[in-house]
Amino acid sequence: MDYRVDLIFIDSAHEYGHVKSCMAAYADRLRPKFIVFDDIYLNDSMQKLWREIEGAFGDNALDISNIVGQNLAGFGIIDWGRADKNFL
Repeated sequence: MDYRVDLIFIDSAHEYGHVKSCMAAYADRLRPKFIVFDDIYLNDSMQKLWREIEGAFGDNALDISNIVGQNLAGFGIIDWGRADKNFL
């Protein structure tokens, strides 16, 4: 069966490897237009992942923490439909 969704929201174990593996699994199977991440500043591991995401996806990765009122923990979004999928 061919699935495609508009958005996936990843709010998992808040650990680099776990979140990246969730991202890969869901993005591959569901082919979303957008991927949203909660708690991108919560700890060093999540900050490392978000820095790598920003580096890999450039303007297609947005820190929207201020917009959604999550300044401390952070909130990020990737325009996956336009992004380079080689990150995974």
